[in-house]
Amino acid sequence: MLKIWAKLLVNHRVKKGIIFEAGEEYSAGNFFKYIEAICTILKNPTPVILKKHINEFENFNTTKFTAVDFVEEINFDKLVIENA
Repeated sequence: MLKIWAKLLVNHRVKKGIIFEAGEEYSAGNFFKYIEAICTILKNPTPVILKKHINEFENFNTTKFTAVDFVEEINFDKLVIENA
């Protein structure tokens, strides 16, 4: 079972956080699906996902999305995703 801790940071403080659970093992092919579901729960736009984000998550169990990763305007500094 996959668990991802997602947190929105403003001024280096957690504004909002959730634990996302999927009833499957992690798959790089489903990474967008996980991020899209997390952003839907958080009621935020979905970021553009690059190979860099997938590699960071797979190698370091964490990745972050900043304002440059979003097409829409966001009201937080970073979206941090960690393998829980």
